[in-house]
This record gives sequence, structure tokens and C-alpha cells, in this order.
Amino acid sequence: MRNPRRRAVVQAKNMAFARLVGESVDLPLKIPAKGRKSLEEAAMRWTYILRSRKRWVSTSDASERQAKTAAQQLIEFGLALRQIQALAKHTKLEVHVSAEASDDETWPARIMPWEYLVTAATGPYRQQALTVSRVLKKKHVGGSATPPTRPKILYVQSAPGAIAQAYDFSSERALVETYIQAKARGEFKEIRTPTLKELRATVKDFRPHIIHLAGVDTHQGAQIIADAGERSANATADWKMDGYLLASPQGSGHCVPATAQDLAAALTADGACAPKLVVFNIENSGTRLASRAVEAGVGTAVGFQDAFDEAAAELFFGTFYAELRETKWNLIDCFGVAWETVRARYPTLIGTGLVMWSDRPLLAPRQKNVSLEKPRLSRTLRTLQPSRVSPEKAAECIRVAVEPVEAINYSVLHNGGELFKAFRIMPEPWVRAFGIEVRAVLHAGAEAAAFERMVHLEGRPVDLRSDVRVALSAVLTRSIHESIVTTLLVDVRWGQHILEKKTFPVRLLPIDQWRDAKSARYWLPSFIFPRDAAVGQIIDQASKYVKVLRDDPTAGFEGYQCISPRHAHETRHVDLQVQAIWSAIVHEWKLTYVNPPPSYSKEMDSQRLRTPSMIHRDRCGTCIDLALLFAACCELVDIYPVVILLEGHAFPGYWRSNRYHADFKDARLEGDRIDEIASVDKDRTSIGGAQRVSWRIGPTAFPEIAREVREGRLVPLETVRLTENCGFAEAIEAGKESLADRDEFDSLIDIYLAREANITPLPLWGDSQ
Repeated sequence: MRNPRRRAVVQAKNMAFARLVGESVDLPLKIPAKGRKSLEEAAMRWTYILRSRKRWVSTSDASERQAKTAAQQLIEFGLALRQIQALAKHTKLEVHVSAEASDDETWPARIMPWEYLVTAATGPYRQQALTVSRVLKKKHVGGSATPPTRPKILYVQSAPGAIAQAYDFSSERALVETYIQAKARGEFKEIRTPTLKELRATVKDFRPHIIHLAGVDTHQGAQIIADAGERSANATADWKMDGYLLASPQGSGHCVPATAQDLAAALTADGACAPKLVVFNIENSGTRLASRAVEAGVGTAVGFQDAFDEAAAELFFGTFYAELRETKWNLIDCFGVAWETVRARYPTLIGTGLVMWSDRPLLAPRQKNVSLEKPRLSRTLRTLQPSRVSPEKAAECIRVAVEPVEAINYSVLHNGGELFKAFRIMPEPWVRAFGIEVRAVLHAGAEAAAFERMVHLEGRPVDLRSDVRVALSAVLTRSIHESIVTTLLVDVRWGQHILEKKTFPVRLLPIDQWRDAKSARYWLPSFIFPRDAAVGQIIDQASKYVKVLRDDPTAGFEGYQCISPRHAHETRHVDLQVQAIWSAIVHEWKLTYVNPPPSYSKEMDSQRLRTPSMIHRDRCGTCIDLALLFAACCELVDIYPVVILLEGHAFPGYWRSNRYHADFKDARLEGDRIDEIASVDKDRTSIGGAQRVSWRIGPTAFPEIAREVREGRLVPLETVRLTENCGFAEAIEAGKESLADRDEFDSLIDIYLAREANITPLPLWGDSQ
């Protein structure tokens, strides 16, 4: 017989903490019977998985596995499979989260990436795209739902200190001004880099209906400030708290993070003002910042779960703002139309989260029949012909914003990197224009590389940064041995109208020069040359060592094929192959350490890198030269290498099994161990930064990387010890010691993932003999 008291306890634990509400469903989600800790673990695990999505999203098997896991998560939260299938009939759903309980009880539900969980779980059963929004259920809902006839807009641009050097927000201001259609005097107000006190005073005085915040959050800002060497000036700030960087009251160009609670108080002037809409065009703003704003009195707040593609964000906000007045503030329709517009333009945006919180339900009352129609624009676009528009009107109807990068390395061109920080064409809302001619020409001496495209505008902004690509010829790349200052011409025309024509100075770096800057570290795998003749020579010399170490006269280099399927954890022969390479370099090459060769571009943080043949010829190398050499050797024998970057140092490592690597790539995390990797609470998180590309794993993943090393799946090697005649085991221990300081860790570059993403070696080996 069951214990009735035990049953009552279990039922008490199965309490609803959120609801999934649609036009024909209202489903409570419950804390699992095993306790509240599982809810916190689920929130942390899914937050981390989504912020690591660049690793697994490109693999269909991994994406399908995550989707099945998402469905299983909803089942653990109390839903049946038939209810998940019923959710799939909707095009819009709301997640209702209570704000009446304490912060400690509701924060897991606030940070949970509901948008992904629901869309992924219902994906196999859906015929149309699904838009998910959130409602913060409060006892007292402030303000009226009636839309203002003449809304007032406050544009806040915060770029204190190093942020102003990293970002230019002028095009974002132009986008807001263009698409929000605030042309009447007194409707639009701008404030730049305010303190928290100044922001609060401006809100109280102006009393805006809409506030748009441009800038950076604490997590992204912490990296920018650290790169600029200004961290010490902000040493007292808690950079793990979700927040928004504002000017310091002490001045001196420094910034301080405003916490979610403090920012919410400022945006509502301590309760004296209740904006109907606050837009956070900053990363990591969709959970704490947006929900705190709604909790403080804001009607609706829009932000991002973590990182989001800038071009997609601008397309979203351009559409969202243009729809706002036309739909008379039907926010759920504006949100749905804008999301649908982004999906149509960027169909590969998987696992990303646009988050909208409201203080009241926005969906219509429940109906028996649910519509499966796609959201549609509220107005028909009007087509303009250039021959019927004056030059002044053309410049007014179509605005262009262009900003090139300061320095261009051949590795950027080789891998299709971006040449522009900004390249946006912004037509007025509801204006369609065909035949926009875009031309970009990179000059270098007598040669030039050009990009040309015809662009059609459909009443929404178009971002061309990821589209503009040029290719330099082999003759030109071989001829540049030092940095040169060249020009980049941009020419944008519409019929007889010149919308933009300007020449920008840029620095072109030599082919062997790597720029050690945040934006250029992605291309380091292009400087790993497994086909260099010297790498083949090392492997040939190592063949005698591998026979001795493996005690097998027939042994060779077969990579992971030496691992038996029956004994997947037996990786000893992989280690011996790597040890044979180590022994060959130590005993056959007899290298010495040397400082980097001159680059004459210290202000650009650039460094000349030696190829394996150069290292062999000169018998010397820097820490990064040696790391790249060893990685090339491992790659040639099909053992997956990594390069670990610290502050001012680099060394390689290798995965002991391709299965270990696959588990890491797919972000396979066990729920009962997530707290080793991620720490999250109601105010702060240790996993603020999302992974930008699949092959560069940044500081957020340091605990996961450290665990892989600790449990023997990833092996670091301190290759500077190659120049000190040290043994293989000693090099491994030195590698572990180098990886011990989290504050020094920059990133792990996974070479196998880079090759999967077509980041290939530069055409250098023929010239490096």
C-alpha cells in the first residue's frame, strides 16, 4: 500500500511554475517530482547548450538529438507527447511566468531558453514557423493598453571608454530614426553615453513611450575592456551580472555596469514613468534585463537570449518598428511579422533567441480553429523608379552606411571574412526599389580586386557585410612582404543617382602576417600547414620512434583507427603516435626558442608566423610557431589537434579519441554535472558569452575544457619544451600547468571543426622551402 503522506509530498513538489498558452491551449508546466534543483539544472544546462550552439548546429544528427532532448525536457515538465503535438498547430505561443513568487523561485523559469525548447520540441510536427513570446504575470499591471497616437521615442546610445573604439552606433541610430517614423518635432530624443543618474533624469523629464538602447552588455563589454587594457579602472564591478554599460559618474572615459534592477528603475524613473516599449539591442538582455524592466512597470521589453547576428537584428528591428504604427501597436503581430521576415532572409538561424516580455497576455482569446497562416506585412510596398525621383529625394529614400575594417590580412580574404564593420542600405519603410548597384574595389599597386552586386530593396534594411567578398591574385599576395596602405572604394548607385561613393584607406598585411586581435584569431587555422614538406619529413623521421614506442615493427601512423570499437576508451596507441612525433622533433631537429620576427605593426597587434619549413631551416621558433608546427603534424596523421591561446602565449593539444571530440562538439552534458561548468543565479551568470564560430571556443567554456583535460580526453602539450630537450610526459604536465589559470585563458581553436567550416591552409608551403 502506498504511503499517502509521501504522495502528498510528491504532489506538493509538482507545482506549476510556468504555463504554455496559445489560442487553443493552456498547459501548466510543473517542477518535476524529484525536486526544484532539477529545474535549476535544466535552466543552466539549456542556457549553456544554446550558447555553445555554433559547435553542434551545423550537424543534422546533433541538431535532431538536441530537438529530441528538448521534447523530453518538456515531457519532464509535465507535458504529454499529444500535448506537444497540439502545440505544433499554433503559429504563436506565450510562456506565462509568475512574478508573484520570490526571485529565488522564479529565476530558473526566467532564464530558460523557452523559444528554442518549444520550437525544437514541436519541430517534427509543425507545418509553419512558430513565434514564442513571454508574459510576466504580476498582481498589478500598470499603464493602459491603449496605444499612443503620437509616441515619443528616446534613443539611448552608450559607448563609454573602450566601447567607442570598438563600435560605431551611427548606423543603428539612422535605422531607428528611419523605421520608427518619428518625424514630428518633439517625438524623437537622443542621449549619448549617459550615467545612470542622467538616464533616469532624462526618462523622467521626457516621459517616452519607446526607449531604444544601443550599446553593449556587461559580458561583451568585459572582453572589450580587457582587450583594451582598461579592466583595472573597473576592478570593483561585478562583470558576471547581467547589465548595461553606462558612463562612470567619475568620468575619465570609464564605464560601469548598471545591473538589471538599477537599469529597470532608471528606465521607469523609479516608477514615475511607464514606457510602453523598451528595446534592448544588446546581447544577453532577453532574460534578466527585459524581465526586470517589465517587472518595474514597462509594458513590453524586447531583447536577446544571448548573442544574435547583427544583420538579422537590424532587419528584425527595421521591420518591427515599421509595423508598430501600422498595426496600431499590435505587438504580438509586429513581433511575429518581424521574426518571419528574419527567418525568410536567414533560414539557418537555429537555436538563437529573440525574447519579448509583456506585462499582460497579447494573444487573442482562445479559439476552436487555429490559423496556420504566416504573419503578413500590414501594408503593401510601393515601388519607386529612379527616373521619377530627384537626387535629394533619392538620398532621403535610400540611406547607405559604410565602415571598413582598418587592416586586411590575406587569411581574412582566403576564408571569406568580412571587409566591413558596417555596410547597410536602408530604404524608407514600405519603399521597394529595384536595381541598386553595389561595387567595392580593393586596390593594391597595379592590381585591384572587385565585388559587384545588384540589390533589390523590399522596404527593409539590407546588410551586405557578409556578402562583400574579393579575391586577391597569387602574384599580388606573393609580392607583399611588408604592410602597405592601400584603398577600398565603395560605389552605390540607383539608376542615375549616386547614393554613396567614397574611398577609404586600409592597411593590407603580408600573407604570412597574422593579426592577433579578437576579430582575426578565428583565422589562425589557416596558418597550420599539414602539407608543408617539413611536416612530411617529421612524420617520416618519427616512423622509427613509433615502432619502438608501440613495440611493433609494423606500427605506423593510423590516427584513431588504432582504437578498437570494443575498447573505445583504450587510447594508449594514439598517445604513442603523438609521443613519436614529439621525440622526432626533439632529437632530430634540435630547436631553440626565438622571439617573433619583426612585423612593424605593433599597433595592429600583428605577428609574422613561420611555416614548418622556415622552422626547420632556421632551427628555431616562437611559442605560436611551435604550436602550429605540432598541430600540423597531428593533423597530417589524422589526430585532431587544438591550439590553446592564453594572454601572450600559445600551445597545442590533441583529442585522444574521435569519440571524445564528437561528444565535445555535440555539447553532450550530463545534467547532474552541469554545475561543474555553469554557475547561474537570479542576478549573474558565468556563461555570459555565446560562442561566435564553431571552431573558436572562448572563456565561457573554460570549465568544460578544464574538465576534458582533467578526465583525460583532451591532452595539452607545452611545445616550448621542444626547445628544452624535455620528455613527452613533462610537456603534458607543463601544458596542464599553463592551462591552470582561468584568467589567462583566451580561447581554444579546434582545427578539425575549422576544417569542417572550410577554414583551410593558406597557399604558402610552396614558397616556404
